[in-house]
Amino acid sequence: MVSSSVTAHDILTAERPDLAALLHLPFHFSRQQEQAPDEAPFYPNPVYDERDGLLFSKWNRNRLRSAQAIDRVPTLTTRQHEALDLLDEILRRPAVMHSMYLRPGDMQILNNHVTLHSRTEFEDHDDPALKRCLFRLWLAPPDSVALPESWLPAYRSVAPGTVRGGIVGQAYDDSRRAFEVRQAADLGMSAR
Repeated sequence: MVSSSVTAHDILTAERPDLAALLHLPFHFSRQQEQAPDEAPFYPNPVYDERDGLLFSKWNRNRLRSAQAIDRVPTLTTRQHEALDLLDEILRRPAVMHSMYLRPGDMQILNNHVTLHSRTEFEDHDDPALKRCLFRLWLAPPDSVALPESWLPAYRSVAPGTVRGGIVGQAYDDSRRAFEVRQAADLGMSAR
């Protein structure tokens, strides 16, 4: 399932501008225990923010929900819940959401800054050779745009043409950092 976060924002702003404004303020998202040694287990990030006239979105209800169990994360208010519930309802509207079936070998490439995606439940095989295999890849193209400053805690860099991603993870060590620096140099980009 794929929805345009820009379209959802337009609808939300038209229907409930008061709630849309709340989504431009920081929410706290869990790193799902995948944080690097120098990162906190959660980070602040608005669901929507703008930079250079472009609208960006970052939404993952599971990470927001699990952050609520982490010390020092502020409890969501009733109005924040209302805004998030309405956003989810809008994202599921048939005019906003596109559903598809991915078959073995299919590839889906999305811009996570303007689209939101999810999946339905699935039953996996017991046989390890037939189990679902999914690879997720963060792409940071050399001609990328600048991200909002509010995204710095999640991405470590918001500058255009910078190697950046979301989850760095616990295995981010000197050898991975060196690889990232080499790759950035080969592409004419900056390492974060």
